[in-house]
Amino acid sequence: MKVSDRVRIPPEVLARQVGEETVMLDLAKGAYFGLDSVGARIWQLLQEGKSLEEVRDAMADEYDAPPEEIERDLLALADNLLSDGLLEKIGSESISK
Repeated sequence: MKVSDRVRIPPEVLARQVGEETVMLDLAKGAYFGLDSVGARIWQLLQEGKSLEEVRDAMADEYDAPPEEIERDLLALADNLLSDGLLEKIGSESISK
C-alpha cells in the first residue's frame, strides 16, 4: 500500500466510539475489531472521506512525531485493515465528489 492509494470503508463495516477507542464490527464476517486512540483518530478521518495523504498530513499536524514515522505507521494500519476487510482500495475512476 502507498500513501497515494485511495481507500474506503465498506458498507458492511460499522464502527462506534467507546471512550478513546473505536470498536468495529464487520457484519459480513461477524467479527469485532478494536483500535486505540491513535487508530481511532485515523479511522475518524477515513470516515470523513479523507485520503491516506490527507490523513497523514492531519496526523502530522496533531501529533509530535516525525512525518516518516506517521506515514509508516499509517500504512501499516491501513494494510492490516485492508487484509481484515475493514478497508478496501478504490480506483480513481470510482471516486465521486
